[in-house]
Amino acid sequence: MDQSPWYAAFPWQAAALCLLVLIAYWNSLEGSFHFDDWSLLSDPDVAGPGVGWRLFRLGLTRPLTYWSFHLNFLAGGGQTNTIGFHLVSIALHAANSVLLLWIARRHVAAPAAFLAAGLFAVHPLETEAVSYIFARSSLLATFFALLAFALFLRGRRGWSAAAFGFSLLAKEEGAALPAFLLLYDFLFVSGRHGRQLAPRKWYYAGLLGLAALAAARLFYVLKTAWEPGIGFEVRGVSPLVYALTQPRVIWRYLRLIVLPLGQNLDYDLPLSRSLWTPATTLPALLGLAALLGWLAWKVIAGPGLGPRRAMRPGLKPGPAGTDQAAGRGGAADTSARWPFWMLAYFILLAPSSSIVAQSDVIYEHRTYLPMTGMAVALGSLLWRALERLGARSARAAAAVALLAALSAFTVARNRVWADELSLWRDVVAKSPVKGRPYIGLSRGLAQDNRPVEARRALERGLQAEPDNRDLRMNLGVMLLEEGNAREALPHFKRAIELGRETPEAWNNAGAAYSMLGQQDKAIEAYRRALSLSPCFYNSRRNLMAALADGGRFKEAIATGAVPAGCRLLPEQEQELERIRSAIAGRVAGGQ
Repeated sequence: MDQSPWYAAFPWQAAALCLLVLIAYWNSLEGSFHFDDWSLLSDPDVAGPGVGWRLFRLGLTRPLTYWSFHLNFLAGGGQTNTIGFHLVSIALHAANSVLLLWIARRHVAAPAAFLAAGLFAVHPLETEAVSYIFARSSLLATFFALLAFALFLRGRRGWSAAAFGFSLLAKEEGAALPAFLLLYDFLFVSGRHGRQLAPRKWYYAGLLGLAALAAARLFYVLKTAWEPGIGFEVRGVSPLVYALTQPRVIWRYLRLIVLPLGQNLDYDLPLSRSLWTPATTLPALLGLAALLGWLAWKVIAGPGLGPRRAMRPGLKPGPAGTDQAAGRGGAADTSARWPFWMLAYFILLAPSSSIVAQSDVIYEHRTYLPMTGMAVALGSLLWRALERLGARSARAAAAVALLAALSAFTVARNRVWADELSLWRDVVAKSPVKGRPYIGLSRGLAQDNRPVEARRALERGLQAEPDNRDLRMNLGVMLLEEGNAREALPHFKRAIELGRETPEAWNNAGAAYSMLGQQDKAIEAYRRALSLSPCFYNSRRNLMAALADGGRFKEAIATGAVPAGCRLLPEQEQELERIRSAIAGRVAGGQ
């Protein structure tokens, strides 16, 4: 007869997890848009009307994530109403925590499983994924990845493959899941007998095929992007440099797991240009290799990794709370299995921390899916240590104290995410010689009606990083808004010289030329912007106005015809039509 206390039952633990998530993230509900969130407001496929099926076309990545943003906009979300966005993120995080609990209970004792899921639920390292709206892709990808694993455990391989496909549609970072499942199958299900994997060969072939399709789609999109932020052609970051930098990044992640202090949205981490520069590169690489080798040896040499009824796909696991996979106490099995779950962390981290270069070498939200494996490992080890306390009440009190402390850190970190000003002040304080944070700080100051300080923030950023193109663009726009086109124009020209030849750069240069009375150069700049992006609304509107002011009414009216395939926000379409009608009225009036 099961003597487990009532609160060890799965429903009660799941409810407690959801309550923990709500407590830890309640103060994030009214957090503002940040960073890439602002791009959603001008995306007609996201912020426009309609069902949103266009988001699933070949030329876009993460369509499922963007579709979820679209549904938020249809429900009334927007720049001044972000609660709906945050509610979805919190709900996804709670669902992921419960899924992890379900999985963990089939491998370790119920108390250790709850501690593992609790660590995942309230650890402050997860705040970037949950509180940063644009990072929802990591939440969605993790939800479907965990669902794929759970369905695999239940022997529902077809549904598991489908869930993995949905994970890739949310974000491609789950591409390492097939490797994790194959290793898990070999160690825990097949008993290290490769021939027992044969019945599932088509399942793994399907998973690998889906991963290959997702990779092909990603690189197709990146090949057509203005300036890809990921891939093998990232400006200034070669695959070798990225790979050399990642061991230092991974050690930073591990330190943040153990000691979550000094978190930062925009780390200023120097690139590793060689094994010797900076000096920590080689030690980090050797240390990581040693750690991975030790974990691999522990997994291979570990006892008791044979198949068990509760983990064999196709067989029903025992009732919730019986913990067949781990035994009643779970100590022996815990010591045998935690290296696998820790190794799973590195396997799942590989897509973002290997040789596929990204313009930003470190982001905390990239650890969200990998943290599921680390949480099971740490939960198992921590509970094993707590068992030495003897009394059940003492163990429970220690676990509660740990989760309460982590929750307090999470609540404090969420306060930083409250608005643009609080977030970027924090980033600038931690990355003072990096240019990009000053753009966010300037935006926060402008939103707080402090324009002079906002401009000074950009000027400080340029002092720190004179060749930052985005800083040049933002300072130029601010000078334009102040009516100072003469000082703004050199910033746009410099941004273009630095390789920032985007529609926005040429459009802004055109606006500066127009304010200086150089209409021919303005028209030329607007045309250049449209040649780069025929669907760019701002340049089309500005070009129409410039042509009309020059008496070139027919050209202006023709310019207002948006090319087939372009999609604008409804208000943008209405504005273009209004301008066309006004120009036509001037023609009819003989002006």
